[in-house]
Amino acid sequence: MAAESPADVASEATNLLSRQLWAPPTLDHMLTHLLIWEYRNLPRACKALARGRQIQAIPR
Repeated sequence: MAAESPADVASEATNLLSRQLWAPPTLDHMLTHLLIWEYRNLPRACKALARGRQIQAIPR
């Protein structure tokens, strides 16, 4: 097996990285982002839902 030159290794690494950066987000990534974002903003989301749907918010 021939050793690859540093330029070949760098080129392949750049190709892999650019494919990862420009790939559309996976469902796992989107769901994880959604869960983290929604739980961080849960009180605000509940208030917005209560206003939008005309339901009473749970009193604190």
